[in-house]
Amino acid sequence: MQGTDDARSVSVATARAGLGGWLQGLSVRSKFLIILLATSLLSMGLVALVSYSVGRDALLRQQLDRLQAISASKTKRLEDYFGNMRDTMRVLGANPLVAQNIIAFSSAYNALGDKAISPEQSAALRAYYATNFIPKVTTNESSSLFVESYLP
Repeated sequence: MQGTDDARSVSVATARAGLGGWLQGLSVRSKFLIILLATSLLSMGLVALVSYSVGRDALLRQQLDRLQAISASKTKRLEDYFGNMRDTMRVLGANPLVAQNIIAFSSAYNALGDKAISPEQSAALRAYYATNFIPKVTTNESSSLFVESYLP
């Protein structure tokens, strides 16, 4: 029995020395300060974690609100643009002169058919596209345009 009691006391002493043996040599005041420090560090860690989470959520919410505001602004601009275009088309469509010109243009285009144009007409058309049409279109277009793509 003596051997088992010795083994048991050695194992208890080893457990105390390994797990909490470093606390045994300290005074009650030091132990209290260590526990207080540990709880303070733990609470600071928890506060930091909660602050990070709340801050991240606030930033995400702010960015989402900003993107929604941009989306609403662009939607409003598009609606205004198409509403303006619709109103312009209504005004132009109600004008009898515009209707007559559309009919005249369609008749002239259909009468032209597949007829070839003379070299003088082709040169005049090329000069018109190069000097008048292409510069006006490129002010609204970011890509470069070529006269050949518009010639018949």
